[in-house]
Amino acid sequence: MKSIAKPTYKTIIFRNVALVLYLVIGGAVFQLCEKQHYISSSNRYKQVIKSFRKRYNITAEDMQHLQDILHNGRISTANEWSYSNAVFFAGTTVLTVGYGNLVPKTTQGRAFCILYAIIGIPIACLALKSIAERIMVAEVFLITSAYKCIWREKRVRAVHMKASILNVVLTVVFILLLAGVAKLKRREWSYFECIYFSVITFTTIGFGDYIPIYQHSFNEFDVLTLILGFFIGFAFVSCLLCSLSYALEEHSSTVLRKARTTIEHKTGKKFRSQTLESIEIDSFANGHTIKYHNELGNSTGITLQKYSTFNTERKSSQ
Repeated sequence: MKSIAKPTYKTIIFRNVALVLYLVIGGAVFQLCEKQHYISSSNRYKQVIKSFRKRYNITAEDMQHLQDILHNGRISTANEWSYSNAVFFAGTTVLTVGYGNLVPKTTQGRAFCILYAIIGIPIACLALKSIAERIMVAEVFLITSAYKCIWREKRVRAVHMKASILNVVLTVVFILLLAGVAKLKRREWSYFECIYFSVITFTTIGFGDYIPIYQHSFNEFDVLTLILGFFIGFAFVSCLLCSLSYALEEHSSTVLRKARTTIEHKTGKKFRSQTLESIEIDSFANGHTIKYHNELGNSTGITLQKYSTFNTERKSSQ
């Protein structure tokens, strides 16, 4: 079983504090770049609406209803680039969600966004990776302990594959729970739409057709709740991807170990580790084909069948 990198708590705290500070500073800079442009655009928008209402004698209520129909409620007189909104934008940028409801429109804002994403995405990845590795260490320990205590097994096979299955279950449960929270916040959404929103968010697709809150400015509690929920969700997804990677490596190591045993059994020779690395393995539905070259240059192929049934085939090189 391949050992999992175990980051220290100091490393985890440092990476996550760095990410939080990066979001706080990024939100302030984005607000500084975009707020004045938004105020100017908002004033022009209000003048157009006022002129339109006066010309066609439309009440404020009817005008608001018309805006909701034409723009699905996305145009608002609320402060689009408030500090809380800017921090939320910074968070969705480094997490690569990108809903598209809030975007920089000035040259300096777009230039800063490019630099911010290039630096911030690796910081977010490191923070999520450190948390995921800690979770995986705990999962492997719990699975190993459970097998030893309940089934009295000293050595647990395919422990990373079992951890992957556990992570799939945990990720699905978290998505269902988050969908329930989204349903409480957005009562006009169906529960299926909330699940759809959660999956699209945590796969970093971010179509932007469903957004947590877009009709009003985010307050500080909304931003804290959303970013915390996103961070936990992405930590689960990161943990799932890491466990799948370890499971694949674990499976490859098992196949290579069987290959070493089989080749040594057929040839009567012990192979060094560097010799074994040159083995080519082709997977089929009924097993694995292992090819290697001996000292005489003869190509040897050995097929590992299921249930430990082996076939050999030798071909002389031309």
